[in-house]
Amino acid sequence: MAAKLLLIFMMFLKHGLCNEAPAQGAKCNWDNNYCVEEKQSNFEHSYYDDVLMGGGYLGQTHHISEDELREILKETGKEEEIKQKQYFIPLGLTDTEKLASLAAASLGLVIFNSDQSIMDFVQDNKNDVTHEMETFGYYAGRTGIAHLMAGSYLLGAVFDNGKLKDVGILTLGSIIVSQTITEAFKVGFGRRRPKNSGGDPYKFGTDGKSFFSGHSSGAFTAAAVLAEVYKDTPVPYIAYGLAGVVAYARVHAMGHYVSDVLYGAIAGILSANITMRAMRGDDSLGGILITPTFTPDPVNHDMNFHLNIKWEPKRPEPVVPCDEFDELPTKERISNCMQKAYRLNN
Repeated sequence: MAAKLLLIFMMFLKHGLCNEAPAQGAKCNWDNNYCVEEKQSNFEHSYYDDVLMGGGYLGQTHHISEDELREILKETGKEEEIKQKQYFIPLGLTDTEKLASLAAASLGLVIFNSDQSIMDFVQDNKNDVTHEMETFGYYAGRTGIAHLMAGSYLLGAVFDNGKLKDVGILTLGSIIVSQTITEAFKVGFGRRRPKNSGGDPYKFGTDGKSFFSGHSSGAFTAAAVLAEVYKDTPVPYIAYGLAGVVAYARVHAMGHYVSDVLYGAIAGILSANITMRAMRGDDSLGGILITPTFTPDPVNHDMNFHLNIKWEPKRPEPVVPCDEFDELPTKERISNCMQKAYRLNN
């Protein structure tokens, strides 16, 4: 990746932002803002092909219209599929996350059969302390997360603290993901809330929104972010403890069953971990690669649109050893090293 960025910088210095007249015999793209001559390296010729097919200086593809694609085909004579920008969604889990999720989900199935008896126990043992916990948990899960996001980022900006700013940004991204998933489950399962179920915890397919808990998923999402950013401090224990209070408060208020808050916690933690990896550009655990493509239809002289979705096991890019080029002049050494990096990464 570093070698590719170095090449991009060198190309920018060479070509700039203006459209100079191309040298005689040079190949240029349709805007004449990128050209290669025969004497240039294979790496640069390969990059030219990427540009011709819509590639940008950062190796990604521009969004171009079907009409523009037809013109490209007409000019180049290529009869192959033309790929638009690829989208990678990192959804891979670590082994620890897989085992913990499986164990928690299995526990949830056991608890699911005891939802009503656990609810009855909680309701029969209310006192002043548990009422205070309910009040705290309700507002902590409802407005506390918003205060955490805004407050941590603001304090981080004022005191130039990178970790505080990370908490604000990562929590915001993770909350958007976890609450979107939560709402989809609520609507999809339609489980009636305990206060409206008439003692029957298995009323699904209604207009209820009990499964799973949004307060719980949000609280554990925020806790997972704090636990990651401040992993070597007591913060993770405090964060998960407070998230547990939020989950208990929802059962105490008869807003959710225990299985609702447990699955909400699982969803919140996984959403946070996956989102944090995505926001930090970590694709080493694999994920889904989405590639929109246009394929020429020679019979109808038209373009067919396809959406290719596949699982892509990603790995860290290999380190490029360039020791064997030490004896070459600097310019030639850089060129050969970049070509080697290109072959290793493509």
